[in-house]
Amino acid sequence: MYTLLIVDDELIICESLKSKISRLGFSEIGEIITCTSGEEAISISKKIKPQIVITDIKMPGMNGIQLIQELSTFLDPAYFFVLSGYDDYTYVRDAFRQGAIDYLLKPVRLKDLKNSMETAISSLKSTMDLSNQQKGDSYDISLMINALINPENLATHIRRQTEDLLTDSLPFSYFYVGLITFNVDIDKLDKDEIKDTVCGFIDNLKGSSSDFHIFYSLTPANSILLLINVAPSLDHTTITRAMESLLAYLHDSLGLANVGGLSSRHNSIQQLSQMYRQANFALATRLLHGYSKLYNYSSEPDNSSMVIDSQIQFQLEVLLDNPNLVLISRFFQEYLTVEYLLSLSVHELKYLYEHIISRIQTSIDSSFNSELLKDPRDFFTFNSLDQFRSYIRDCFYEFHKLFMESYSGEKTIIDLARQYIEENYNKKITLADLSSMFSVSYTHFSTLFKKTTGSTFSEYLQKVRMEKACELLKNPQNRIQDIAIEVGYDNAYHFSRAFKNYLGVSPKHFREGGTGNM
Repeated sequence: MYTLLIVDDELIICESLKSKISRLGFSEIGEIITCTSGEEAISISKKIKPQIVITDIKMPGMNGIQLIQELSTFLDPAYFFVLSGYDDYTYVRDAFRQGAIDYLLKPVRLKDLKNSMETAISSLKSTMDLSNQQKGDSYDISLMINALINPENLATHIRRQTEDLLTDSLPFSYFYVGLITFNVDIDKLDKDEIKDTVCGFIDNLKGSSSDFHIFYSLTPANSILLLINVAPSLDHTTITRAMESLLAYLHDSLGLANVGGLSSRHNSIQQLSQMYRQANFALATRLLHGYSKLYNYSSEPDNSSMVIDSQIQFQLEVLLDNPNLVLISRFFQEYLTVEYLLSLSVHELKYLYEHIISRIQTSIDSSFNSELLKDPRDFFTFNSLDQFRSYIRDCFYEFHKLFMESYSGEKTIIDLARQYIEENYNKKITLADLSSMFSVSYTHFSTLFKKTTGSTFSEYLQKVRMEKACELLKNPQNRIQDIAIEVGYDNAYHFSRAFKNYLGVSPKHFREGGTGNM
């Protein structure tokens, strides 16, 4: 059973968390201890060695980051959570650097607490299972491979022991990582059948070549992972052919389209996580070029050398300022098109994805009390470009929904529509755009707008444009043709005609002192 320590300078929060965790009824969690300072937590931890620690990030004296840093020196294994508010995310990032593994957002919901405790317990079990496995007489290579592809989840000494044991268990000094996935969710497939098929192929290879060995595992992301251990004399072409043969064998045996990714060659098992990343990049090439192929890793450019297309960057910022359905649709139809995405490398595609998601997250964090996109989808889990685009579109839709809900009880739809017109009168705006933006039928929106403002949409838009034009005409430095463009007209002729129809005088006459119908 695991011991859990809760640290918060407010006793009522400590006791509330303790009560909630007790009610969840985890049989794996035994004693739950609370304390109200970092100094007290260190003293307690040296005696009882808790495996799970929940600490407030902001406390008088020793804060949560400093506490985690200190506890990490003598608690092993241990799973650390930080308690944070929405304004604390900078501190949370610092906590992650010091060893925190997860965070709980205040006020802590029972559902989130349950998920977090399940994650901690699962992680602790895996770490202890691995440690116990290494103490036995035989070693599970698959278990060690899965542990080392994400070494940040392992205590340092466990990781080093695992690397040494795995190196000693393998006959050769060079390595590749291969990844294989299918065009359907592997969770829906018979995993035992997949395992038997892969193992059957590997057994056949053992009889035909003594220069390399392949070790099979199923990753947490449900891809088939192959650690390929090769002799120094074996060339890359031989490994490529072996992987291609396996893909064909799996296709023939299972009747499913598949795809493979292959890392570059490395000479140390300490680079296993790097090989895994490379194989994931190679596998992600399927988003651009499809299935039924083996993709080799191509070198990854430095992020500092990659840039977002200026038009996409500009439109993204416009969309984040005004998250409406019309602009979302336009963003995907005109900018984030399939054709554009296909022109990118897989590295550029990942960079673009993470940039867009990060900007949405930043906008949410700065404006809303929401958990939306706290755990965005991993780029490497997308199976197709359509799925990739759909996910980003859904994120924008959720952001739009959040934006609209935030005004509930504060501004009506017509208030928002008027605000949008007054901020965008110089653009091409239609009633259809606005009704779509607010998810209201065209007819209902038109009726509601006229009832609320006393004007039709066209009359209101023209009024806003003309009022702005009158302001600009008062400055003799502003040319009439420039004013026309600035208030949303294609040219000076159309503007002048509309101005005279509305005010009864031409723009030139108004500038010279005519008041018209104002």
